[in-house]
Amino acid sequence: MSYFTSQIMKNKSKSCLFDYYGIRNFFIFLSQNNWYYSNFEYLCSFKKGVIIKAINLISQNQFGIILILTNEDLPAQITQDKIIRTYQIPLNDDIFYTALEFKLDKDLDDQFKFYDLLSINEDFQKIRYAQVLARKKKLIEPEIVQLSTKISQCIQLLQLNVDLFDNPITPSFASILVQSISQCQEIQELVLDLGWCNLGNTEIKWIENLANCKNMTTLHINLESNNINQGDIKIIGTALENLNKLDNLYLGLQYNNIKEQGFNSLVRSISKLKNLQSLNLDLYKNNIENDEKIEFEIQQCNLLTNLTLNLSQNCIQYEGAKSLGSAIQSFDKLKKLNIFLVNCQVREGINYIAQGVSNCKNLQSLNLDLKMNNIESQEQEVINTIANQKKLFYLNLNLCQNQFLDSKFLVSFLNQLGTCSSLKDVKFDFNSCAIDCLGLKALGKSISLCENLQSVDLNIEQNYIFEKGILDFLQEISQCQKLFKLALIQKYSEVLEMRKLEQPEKLGIFIKNIAEQFQEIVKQLKQCKKLNTLEFNFVQNQTNMEKVMQIQSNAKDQFNITNINNIYNIHKNEIKYVNNALTIQFTQTKQYLANQDFFSKSLQ
Repeated sequence: MSYFTSQIMKNKSKSCLFDYYGIRNFFIFLSQNNWYYSNFEYLCSFKKGVIIKAINLISQNQFGIILILTNEDLPAQITQDKIIRTYQIPLNDDIFYTALEFKLDKDLDDQFKFYDLLSINEDFQKIRYAQVLARKKKLIEPEIVQLSTKISQCIQLLQLNVDLFDNPITPSFASILVQSISQCQEIQELVLDLGWCNLGNTEIKWIENLANCKNMTTLHINLESNNINQGDIKIIGTALENLNKLDNLYLGLQYNNIKEQGFNSLVRSISKLKNLQSLNLDLYKNNIENDEKIEFEIQQCNLLTNLTLNLSQNCIQYEGAKSLGSAIQSFDKLKKLNIFLVNCQVREGINYIAQGVSNCKNLQSLNLDLKMNNIESQEQEVINTIANQKKLFYLNLNLCQNQFLDSKFLVSFLNQLGTCSSLKDVKFDFNSCAIDCLGLKALGKSISLCENLQSVDLNIEQNYIFEKGILDFLQEISQCQKLFKLALIQKYSEVLEMRKLEQPEKLGIFIKNIAEQFQEIVKQLKQCKKLNTLEFNFVQNQTNMEKVMQIQSNAKDQFNITNINNIYNIHKNEIKYVNNALTIQFTQTKQYLANQDFFSKSLQ
């Protein structure tokens, strides 16, 4: 837990003085992707001096809570330059599942104030927390030298955040910068973003200076898209080996060229960090292939509770997946596991990963992205092993574009899902598989057996599923009395796809529009007593505007809920104008949709 978080917990009853920073407001967000601002879900806002009350932050908080301090009144008005400070508050022992009240006092403010080193010119010796926010500002060389001089004078510095993303920094000036950081002997937490700075093609020996930061416990360094090769990664690994107090490491190396030799070298270096508790490696698209054996030799990091590994767009194949699975099974303390293997061609190698996951008995959050891996129906261990996770409360499984996965596969592994008694939040992406109505009904049945389930997010676009399958699914999950969020995304198959089914009549297909079935859907969902969020996606359904307006009206009338959130995407639908009144309704709907930034282009 960070210093800021721990102080919040200790100062629940003290006064709150945000005027010290000129902060007019602050917001609490929940994030499924920690630093993707567009994915934040707005919860609540409070004026200065008011106690924060975060009540029942249930299913969405599996990746932590974001606290943003700003001088704007509304979330919609917040831009990057309006954010004064951003904190990521990690979860700890389910503390946010109940009401949380705390205040910040002036003493805490004084202790934890972050100074902007670009704007101050004195009293550096007293600074304990500093930041440099210069993303894409194209700093010139004299400014970087001046900045480095300021950093070197912060002899009491404990935490430093430096964002120089997309600045034209030469290796020589990067060396000056990192050398100045290394002179801060007391520094414990460093966030250094040098992404897109064109630092490759020359040896990056400057990073060796980080080895002098002997008290470093948290290091987040982003070197995205810097032409880093196998030789560079060995230098980075050597620098990391000397930081033996590290317990939290993020290394962003996406869009580089470390290949399998560089990967093996990096992993061997990380394995020497015996105190690591949180490890996040982003190696997206690094030309890592299975020409040479890929080795995940990090078993010695046996204190890990949080592991995130992104190997997407690297062809690790069967052998790589086997090695990864072998490593995972040694982490018996893991509580949070995120593995991204998009288009890695692992195929049957997924079974080894699944076996590794099954040995993580303390797992609470599992995010497994296996999109585009040609996984076939017989490779079903990936889900069967989930039944072993008795403490799991969040599950996100992406099997999108594995076109060989059919309903037989779905029925087989989902029979085990109901044994996960702690499961509260599930998110499944079966886009572009081969699932039919029977498979969807089986999914609904297995979900209904999860007695504590509160949120279901399901993407079943481009499968062999029609209205009858949707209704059967909703009828099954209506048994989940605690369910409070349902996001159902379904892109209906066209007549051409219907012809692919040999005996469509046996599947009970209704050749009707989903809008005509809405009353039946409402009837089933009314049994979900705690439902307060309802999302439908009517993409490519020839839904006319009159029916869309009826749905919007019926939802509020049928559900006796004040905070229901209705989102409709009617992109590529056939808009039918009947009279002038309908034209007015169309205008209102367009205005409504424009407020949803991810649906803003729906009616173009």
